[in-house]
Amino acid sequence: MATPLEKSLVLVPKFTGGLSMIGSCLICWTILKDPRANFRKSYHRLMFGIGFGDVFYSLTMFLSTWPIPKDDPNAPWLASGNEATCLAQGFVQVLFAPTPYYNAFLGIYYASVVVYSWPETRIFPYEMTGHAVALIFGVTTSIIALVQGKIGNAVRWCTLIDIHFALLATVLWQWVACIVLVVSMTFLWWKASGQFRRTQRYGEAAIRKSQAQDHAASATGGSNTMSSSTTENRSTPTTNPMQLITTQAFLYAAAYFVTQVPSFIWTAAYYINPQLETPAWIQLFIVIAYPLQGFWNCLIYFRPRYLQHQQRKRQEMARSTKASEGMPSQFQPQPQTGGHDEVEGQ
Repeated sequence: MATPLEKSLVLVPKFTGGLSMIGSCLICWTILKDPRANFRKSYHRLMFGIGFGDVFYSLTMFLSTWPIPKDDPNAPWLASGNEATCLAQGFVQVLFAPTPYYNAFLGIYYASVVVYSWPETRIFPYEMTGHAVALIFGVTTSIIALVQGKIGNAVRWCTLIDIHFALLATVLWQWVACIVLVVSMTFLWWKASGQFRRTQRYGEAAIRKSQAQDHAASATGGSNTMSSSTTENRSTPTTNPMQLITTQAFLYAAAYFVTQVPSFIWTAAYYINPQLETPAWIQLFIVIAYPLQGFWNCLIYFRPRYLQHQQRKRQEMARSTKASEGMPSQFQPQPQTGGHDEVEGQ
């Protein structure tokens, strides 16, 4: 009889894997709505690669223990498959295991665009190399694992059961991707923080200059409308494209670290000490966080669209308020008291 913990470890990936699968499908569907425009940009091509691979990888998480052979002596709760379904689940999981590595390529892309100002034409060959590495690596490792019998029942799902092969095929390269991502984000932070300091100094200097002009104008009895306008514009917070891009890049990096790092750290620890007991809270955290890569990527991908929508709403509200203030009083809407509208507003 399965314990509550074992049931939780089986059911939770179905929920988190399903969320990730839906999120990745939304990313792919949005890009495919206008493929001629979107596939011209490296960012959308990389996001399509991440989303496409995560759809299948999250599917294996969603299936959880279902494909595990039900007649296996170590079959977990809800195991309902056979040898063929187990091999299929493991093969697909290993085939699309390099999908998270795309986050490293995405970090390189952001660093190339922001730090070095590379155009799309210069990024393209390196991007294609990234696609080829992920494809060749996934196909090679999955075929080797299938042919050499390294796929089997791993309790939570069917995947690599040879810990040495898993370390070389996945964990080692995840560490490489992690290092690449950290280095890329460091360069990006260095560039963005430098530009932010320069912009801040420029803004403060412009405000001081406009305030000095206002003071001089008032001392002579005149008015300086242009300097007042400058002060207002400088003191009003504006959207900084560099800040938006940098935030977007760091959010993708954070999504990678939260979902991937705990799992492969624990895999490496288990390789060092195979007798290591996994605490229940670590098992729960891994099955919650590990399948959610597509879900977080979806939220981050649509974040700029949401911010643009909110900015347009604020601009429209500001224009309507300004038009209302300039309207003669007899044409302005008058507040109503009593009647049908007051009842509906309660």
